[in-house]
Amino acid sequence: MQTVFFDDYSSIEEQIEKSSKPLETITRKQLVSILDYMNFKENTVIINLRHIRYGNTLSLEAYPLVYSEEFVRCVWVNKPLVHDIDTAYEFVNLVIDRNVSIIVVKANVRQITVEHIDLFLPETCEVVLLRRTKRHLSSGVNVEVFQNGVLFRGTLIDFSTVAFKAVVTPVAPATFNLLDANVPVYVVFKRNNEIVFSGECHILKHSQGKRERVLVLSYDQSKVQGLNDSRFKSKGQILKPPPAVVFVHPLTNKLTRLDVEELATTWFSVIEDEKNAVLFAGLVIPELKIEITPLQTITCRAQVAHKAKDFEESEGSLKWRVIILDMSPYDQIKLASLLGRAEDRRSYVCAEVDLEALFDFFFSSGFIYHDKYLSLAPYKEKFIETYRRLYLEALPIAKHFIYQEKGKILGHVSMLRFYENTWLVQHLAATGQHFAGIMVLRQVAHYIHDCSQFYSSHMDYVICYYRPDNKFPNRIFGGIAAELKNPKMCSVDTLAYLELAKKDCLNNFKNSNKNTIVEITPEDLIELKSFYEHVSQGLLIDALDLAPEMLGIDNLNSEYKTYGFKRERKLFALKKDKVLYAIIVQTKSDVGLNMSNLTNCLQVFVIKKELMPEELFSALALLSCYYEEEKIPVLIFPLNYAKDCGISYKREYNLWCLNTSHRDQFLKCIEQLFSWVTRFERQF
Repeated sequence: MQTVFFDDYSSIEEQIEKSSKPLETITRKQLVSILDYMNFKENTVIINLRHIRYGNTLSLEAYPLVYSEEFVRCVWVNKPLVHDIDTAYEFVNLVIDRNVSIIVVKANVRQITVEHIDLFLPETCEVVLLRRTKRHLSSGVNVEVFQNGVLFRGTLIDFSTVAFKAVVTPVAPATFNLLDANVPVYVVFKRNNEIVFSGECHILKHSQGKRERVLVLSYDQSKVQGLNDSRFKSKGQILKPPPAVVFVHPLTNKLTRLDVEELATTWFSVIEDEKNAVLFAGLVIPELKIEITPLQTITCRAQVAHKAKDFEESEGSLKWRVIILDMSPYDQIKLASLLGRAEDRRSYVCAEVDLEALFDFFFSSGFIYHDKYLSLAPYKEKFIETYRRLYLEALPIAKHFIYQEKGKILGHVSMLRFYENTWLVQHLAATGQHFAGIMVLRQVAHYIHDCSQFYSSHMDYVICYYRPDNKFPNRIFGGIAAELKNPKMCSVDTLAYLELAKKDCLNNFKNSNKNTIVEITPEDLIELKSFYEHVSQGLLIDALDLAPEMLGIDNLNSEYKTYGFKRERKLFALKKDKVLYAIIVQTKSDVGLNMSNLTNCLQVFVIKKELMPEELFSALALLSCYYEEEKIPVLIFPLNYAKDCGISYKREYNLWCLNTSHRDQFLKCIEQLFSWVTRFERQF
């Protein structure tokens, strides 16, 4: 049975008097078709009766059944409580509620009883506009209304794009005496205990019940407060043919389909008919599919943000901007790849790669130089297998970006989720053609800016190792840190890099017994953090999961194992007489996962400079036994310790860290730097 939509606080006749002139006149034949469809849907009409003596109006719901083109019988939904309905009341009209308008039928009565009313249909009747937008019936949606610390609970009856109706009861010790209709309320909609709307609203009108009341409220915002405008910095693209969005509406539980006008990685816009609009600012859509084709869809969680101000279409349409709250790593790849190719046909995100062409590119571009190849050569077969899985299997822990033209790879960069919420940018290489290095880095920068906003990305931080003497990354990454001028936004720390031969390590271990290696404690990590804040104040501790609260959290180990990769990480404290001198992080991964083996190394953080080098190397010797490789990379921080102690190291690495909550400033720096780099490359 359908619940009628007309105003609960005025009669139909009063609304007709307040409405505009009739929109149109419909014929008896059209009316019969409408009544037949209502009977098919088991919907109801309203029969208005007026008391002959007292003049009060009685409105009753009835099921219509057309017996001929001239005659309709309307059976009462509920038997009238009055016994003299056939003598005490006169027929006024039959009303068909079509939501934004009503059909008013002024018929002649054939018979009226306590069971039904029979009417002769007129040759014509009028359609009258009652409201601008359609109200939609809701089902299964719970409503919570808060005001000044008191709570009212109930259910949603219907809604439109501007207002909604709910029936609520007070939750003890609240009473309706505490509800002030002149003060805004905070409203929450829930479906299956999931919030699908929350926001400030205004009470337009309410009934006067003591136990329960019907409230009519309007949404207070044209734009959802608190939504990050960063999501709208992504460039929207108009695709042809346009995609569609398909979702089960959380308030009506009905399938909804709308065409997409603009699409970006973090938002999209849709246009809908104002009269039949089903969207409003703040509405959360738990599961929405962006349909490129019926067999190619992208699933996400979305929220309506606001009406577009730049919309200049004909009157009667609404354009909404909708943000993407979250989507799986697989769907992120699909959407980023689609939009990347639409903007630049040479840009590829996580596309299948010919490994032979990829390795040819790595060697010919100089990225795999002789010393690097010598470190990889003994494990060539394992190395090739690692890259086969990385580049030919869609993995949520790895991304690669390729700039390619006519089948030839011109630029490449990859990303690896190697810490809980940190991604490592690595393997930046380019041929120098078509500004490939710049273009592929710009592609990655936009991906970081957009996808770091999704929970499923686990991208609170982005890091990158590069050599200070490598001019291009130093200008880019170092330039960003210099421009932002805030180590809590972006930091650069320099580490010493050396390689330990196993045989030398074992000798050092045998000749020393002065140091003690013990399991790490939260107190040790607190001291490490204090030390790091004193010498750097950057992001390294948080980015590398060295904060005390991260101790024991190694979910990535099992995730890597699921995809056939190795990731093991253990933290040790180097102590003398119970005094902490250094912290050593033992990290093991597949050979070549990072071609400089910086994901398969020992990281040393020296807290007390009094630590003797031989004591440090004795500890490293013990931990080196757990590696298969003959040479184990070691990173030492701070760099000054290695220099002051005369430790011979092979090279220096800068560790660049970005806090992605400052993604807007990061992207602005990237664009500024790239405009300068473009001019520089053109000059030389």
